Amino acid sequence: MSIVCAAQSTTYHFSIFVKPSLARNMSTKTAPSGLTIQSQGGPIKILAFHSYTSNAANFSKRLGALRKTLAPVATLHFVQAPITVPPMLLEEGQEPPIEDESTPIEDTHRSWWKSTDLTEEEMKSVKITEEDEHFGPPQKYVGLEKSVDLVNRIVEAEGPFHGVLGFSQGTTMAGIMVSAFEDPARLPGFKLPPSQGRLRFCIAVSGFKARDKNLTSLFPERGIQTPVLHVLGRNDYITDKHRTGTLVNAFASTSRVVYHDGGHLTPTTGPWRKFFLDFISQFRDEHDGDWRGIAGPEVDSHLEHKEESQKAETENDLREDAEAERREAWRGAQKDGASTGKSSL
Repeated sequence: MSIVCAAQSTTYHFSIFVKPSLARNMSTKTAPSGLTIQSQGGPIKILAFHSYTSNAANFSKRLGALRKTLAPVATLHFVQAPITVPPMLLEEGQEPPIEDESTPIEDTHRSWWKSTDLTEEEMKSVKITEEDEHFGPPQKYVGLEKSVDLVNRIVEAEGPFHGVLGFSQGTTMAGIMVSAFEDPARLPGFKLPPSQGRLRFCIAVSGFKARDKNLTSLFPERGIQTPVLHVLGRNDYITDKHRTGTLVNAFASTSRVVYHDGGHLTPTTGPWRKFFLDFISQFRDEHDGDWRGIAGPEVDSHLEHKEESQKAETENDLREDAEAERREAWRGAQKDGASTGKSSL
């Protein structure tokens, strides 16, 4: 039996359609509001944001073992991003599939926003930071307001929520929302009902700080105050230590960093599932438990992240020096060629 739920707004239509075979295997159900896929679990309610080009159903499926482990204490609400994007991998000459309301959710490719470059006119009013010099020009997150509106409606219909979990771009979205839950005035268009307070915790897997210059108010100098667990892969070449470090630093003293030996993924082995369970259990009430003191599956510390980031920066500096020397040698060869009337190429 198919599950079809829909919600209308004045700007766009959002729907969830789950194939019967997947619905039977997910140990989840669509929430009464039809806005999320909801796991069956305990009283701690967690918003879960998937990665770029993924969807709520696939994220729920990937975290199947974790959902079962967390069931005694937590319920996960998997949110489907509202913006349709082409799949990342297409055969040569293949046209992107067309999505409509009948497309099963597990066949969709979604994003929380589309990143675009600022125009020359917009760049004139932007102050370039060290982050921009390292990562490239600032971005503009087109469509983010749709994601914000969606979260507004989910919190109103299914809240109050106690935490957020994100992976990759979903972690960036989680970072945005954690700050907005602390102070809704930081994010234009964001609203909190009276029953919803600030979030108790955030689990940030392989994420990075938002780079939209319109979102700088989300990152106050004193740092975001909500406790956050950063889960980073030592072999993650998609979001490297430089990028993840921007989000770690955004939470200042409330960050705890834990590493796994894998790549760009959410670890769900037995020790990791137990660790996530122990971490989330520290937030059963409004008074934070000993979330820093619980034993992790591996060695973890903010200092380790800082030391590894510094090591990566040193290696990057050496590469940049070598590249600068190569360019200088090339320019010298060009000048020599010009003076003799010969090309250096």
